[in-house]
Amino acid sequence: MQNSNELFKILRQIKTLAKRYYQITNRRPLGVTGEIGEYEASRLLGLKLAVVRQDGYDAIRGNKKIQIKTRRIISKQKSGERLGAINIRKKWDIILLVILNENYDVSAIYEAK
Repeated sequence: MQNSNELFKILRQIKTLAKRYYQITNRRPLGVTGEIGEYEASRLLGLKLAVVRQDGYDAIRGNKKIQIKTRRIISKQKSGERLGAINIRKKWDIILLVILNENYDVSAIYEAK
């Protein structure tokens, strides 16, 4: 990925701002969780991010189309976090669930076909 050092620095700043925003606004998310999850999955798993707003998938590995769903889990909250809808009518081969901790750092990635 081009400019990966610059992207990493920007995402580090976004994570800090998102945490601060969450605290100041009485637990309202900033709405960057999905973008962070997609970037982190691509970085950690060597995926190529798809064109923005690609219908049905977010990344590519070889000839496999990958849909990425991300959830931030905050340990002090009750369970019941929702995950975005998985549209089985769209063309994708693999789905990844990226779990971020309260600091927006990856704590787990799950893969299903």
